[in-house]
Amino acid sequence: MILVADIGNTTISLGLLNKNNDSTIDVIKTAKLPSDTDLNSKDIEEGLQTEFDNINPVNIDGAIISSVVPALTSAVEAAFQSLYNVSSIIVNKLVETNLIFKDIDINSVGNDRFVDAAWARHTLSLPAVTVDMGTATTVNVISADGVFLGGIISAGVNTSLTALHEHTAQLPQLSATFCDRIIGQNTSECMLSGAIYGQAAMIDGMVSRIEKELRSPVSLIITGGAGTYIHEHISHEHIYDPYLLFKGLYLIFDLNHK
Repeated sequence: MILVADIGNTTISLGLLNKNNDSTIDVIKTAKLPSDTDLNSKDIEEGLQTEFDNINPVNIDGAIISSVVPALTSAVEAAFQSLYNVSSIIVNKLVETNLIFKDIDINSVGNDRFVDAAWARHTLSLPAVTVDMGTATTVNVISADGVFLGGIISAGVNTSLTALHEHTAQLPQLSATFCDRIIGQNTSECMLSGAIYGQAAMIDGMVSRIEKELRSPVSLIITGGAGTYIHEHISHEHIYDPYLLFKGLYLIFDLNHK
């Protein structure tokens, strides 16, 4: 079993994963901590002890961390080392991913995007598109021959809802949730419809345009917290996997573990 950490702008997502004999990956346990840059390694340890209280350190074979918040990376790494006596692979631009990079500015791409793309490259028919719906909605495109072509970044659902609240006098603060109809009958329903169905329509539109640019249909995989509420409204055939990034981290761990 290995420990994985995805340090995002809003939360630190933690997971305990195990690979079966048939190479499928089971997510044994997950937890979330706030991405508070004031947290130190002891704070992370306390959170781990609370959430993963029955883990025997001898069963942990290693750890891997993907982070877009550098201030928290060393704290999580130190907590893993202290509690479970394992060194962590830190995802960066030098780790093996089985992706090919040609014409993009690799240093400007978040590590989480490489992880999503690596799993898509490993498991899907190519070309492929990944959509990760978190604080930002990030879209990655992998070509038919495994080249990471780049992608798209737009405001995430909750980010958009917060912006409406903060920049208007009367619109309430809302968070993403299930939305059953397009035509809202009050302000909150109208805002949710715009956020949920608007994001789904954006993804469908973007994927159609990507397919036109590539001159090929694509495989599509959706992940991220807001994907729970949105993926069923996306018209393109797709896979929804809330653990896409965790599985990608396990893949990269295998590729780089000595």
